[in-house]
Amino acid sequence: MKYKWAYLSVPLIFVILIAFFYSSNIWIQSEYDCKSYGDLPEGRAMTFNLQFVDENGDLMANTGFHVKQIRQDFLMNNREAFTNYSWIETTNSELREFESKRDITAEIIIDDLNLISDPPKTDDDMFIMLNIPVSFPEKVKISDYEDVETNALEMYAEAFDEIDIAPDYIQILTEFNQKMQLNMGLDLEGSIAFADRYIRKARELFPDSQLILSLGPLYCYEDFYSPPTPGGCIEGLRTGEILSHVGFIERMEALESPYDIIGIEYQIGSHHSPELEHFEYLFDDLSQFGKRIFIWEYWVMSEEVDPGEDPLFAMFMYNRPEGGWTEEYQAGIFEGTFEYIDQNPLIMGMTQFGWKDGHLNVDNYIFPCGIMREDGSKKPSYYILEEWYESWFTECDIETDDDGRAQFYGMPGLYQLRWGTFSKAKIEISSEEQRIIL
Repeated sequence: MKYKWAYLSVPLIFVILIAFFYSSNIWIQSEYDCKSYGDLPEGRAMTFNLQFVDENGDLMANTGFHVKQIRQDFLMNNREAFTNYSWIETTNSELREFESKRDITAEIIIDDLNLISDPPKTDDDMFIMLNIPVSFPEKVKISDYEDVETNALEMYAEAFDEIDIAPDYIQILTEFNQKMQLNMGLDLEGSIAFADRYIRKARELFPDSQLILSLGPLYCYEDFYSPPTPGGCIEGLRTGEILSHVGFIERMEALESPYDIIGIEYQIGSHHSPELEHFEYLFDDLSQFGKRIFIWEYWVMSEEVDPGEDPLFAMFMYNRPEGGWTEEYQAGIFEGTFEYIDQNPLIMGMTQFGWKDGHLNVDNYIFPCGIMREDGSKKPSYYILEEWYESWFTECDIETDDDGRAQFYGMPGLYQLRWGTFSKAKIEISSEEQRIIL
């Protein structure tokens, strides 16, 4: 008899485990027979109304599909985890320096970026993002500057035409809004006119890419975002002689410049105050333009720093939170940031810069701003980011009606569909109403 109970206990334990799995918080079931790792953010998730047809145009009526999300549309690049785009950027300082750019060619760019020997992967599981840097000479005429930078832009386009790859996203004019006034001393109106012409040229050269106009916050700050820090330009911001990053976007919008996305870096302690409300103020302000927003560089300090005599470190002490820079503070800011992003669908990506302590350093000083420590162990912020991002992934079983239609609730992104015995396909699902041809 004891052997009989032993045999019965195996399937019984299996049934109990299955029941526990589906009753736990690991998955959350929805009315569409879908499951996700967490509550999908209402400001971002949507009900997809899909109609399925085969390659001959016939309706796929009364057909069951298993739908599993394999990539979010929300851009993330955090090295060892949470990455859905490949970053392409030169590390050659000569290709960034103004005088060296005078002689730049497509062949030099192809060789520097290894575009032929190691071309970007065009696997649709990953986006491709290219950064085309502009240089910041101290003294230059705006006409000369435009000639050199526009030629470099044209050479980048020629290089990518040669390998027949169009990047999904291209960052342009990174930090130009900041440097044109504080470092280069260019005429404001001439700089605005150049930026508009540059954007239009980029649109012409890269018609199939999404253009990210990447801003640099001014180090003197706007007093309504954070306390003024040493920098000498706060009065210029107040009088309007110097444009804030929001003011720069206002000018670009007035000119109807054809860029797609506002890019901005957000570094708590150096660029911005330690208060989460200032993060919300900034992105509320940027959202007024109705354009998508990409946080192309984001980090939060998690350990105290020794300022020494370096003004950069002095800013960390000036903007130090009440309880100091700690891993607990970093984790709390992450939680608040993600809660805000959940409710603001215009924010379409965020890159945690300095993913590991030791990755980001200045003069051999290691910035403790990563989500992992130097030894590779994970900080609390890592787990917060992991749980937040993975909670968005959805998996569903749906069945079409007589008209080939079905619906489910989920996040925009790339999905793998399976139907029949062996059929499968990868489909981008990002619109509330979508016709899918298989």
